[in-house]
This record gives sequence, structure tokens and C-alpha cells, in this order.
Amino acid sequence: MITGGNKKYANGSIYVGELNNHNPPQPHGRGIYTRPDGSTYTGQWKHGQMEGSGTFKCSDGHIYEGQWVHGKMHGQGRMEYSNWDIYDGAWVNGLKHGNGIYTLPYGRKYTGQWVNNQMCRGGIMTTQVVPTFNGSRIDWKPDMSHGQNPII
Repeated sequence: MITGGNKKYANGSIYVGELNNHNPPQPHGRGIYTRPDGSTYTGQWKHGQMEGSGTFKCSDGHIYEGQWVHGKMHGQGRMEYSNWDIYDGAWVNGLKHGNGIYTLPYGRKYTGQWVNNQMCRGGIMTTQVVPTFNGSRIDWKPDMSHGQNPII
């Protein structure tokens, strides 16, 4: 059984939305969770954890919109960072992992595979900054780039 309601936590966080009939009741269904710092999660819940589709707006300006499993970003999602960088792609257990596109605000874009938050070999870096440069294939190694391409 699912009912609507509010739940206040000892840390000052507040949940408003659907609750299950566990003792104590847990967020289950759709709801909004607000932390004391102003960060919010709006979306689906399952047995007290973020699960399904949802949007997390962090107090530092980051915004993640996408899939959640067991309270972590997992599946397809888009993260807009406070510095205007954007990652759109696959997530596993809260890390960029799988196919993704990372775009910087001045036009540079990396398209390729990610493993545990690291770019993988064989991705493509493109830029719109230099009109005569349409892109190149690059080989990436964790924490190191080859050529004149920056690590993001």
C-alpha cells in the first residue's frame, strides 16, 4: 500500500511524496527530497532509495537528470556541471561508464567509451574553436592525453 505524506529526517532533510507501509514508512513511488543545503531530488523511489527516473539538483549547481538504481546514477543520464560542462551518456554505480559524450562550453566535445569515470582509447575529440579543424581520432590513456588534446 502506498500513501502520500511527509517525512522529516534527523539531518534536517524533508521528503514529500508517496510512502510505503513499512514501519517506519519509506519513500516509495514519486516524491521530492530536499536536503538542508538546498539540494533536491525529484523523481521515483523504491523502498527508501532513489530508483527509476529522477532529477537531482545539487546546491553547487550540478544537475543530473536520468536513471537511478539503489540511490546511484545508473543507466542513461545527463549531468550538467556548474562550470557548464555536460556529460550525456551511460552511468554505472554513480560513475561515467559506457558510451558517452562530454561537451565543454567552448565547443570541444569528446565522444566515446568511458570506464570508471575515465575516457577510453579510440574516442573522438572535436572542436568548433578552430574553423579549419574538424576533428581527429585520438588514443586516450587514463590521466594522460596524446597530442594537443586536453584531459577533461
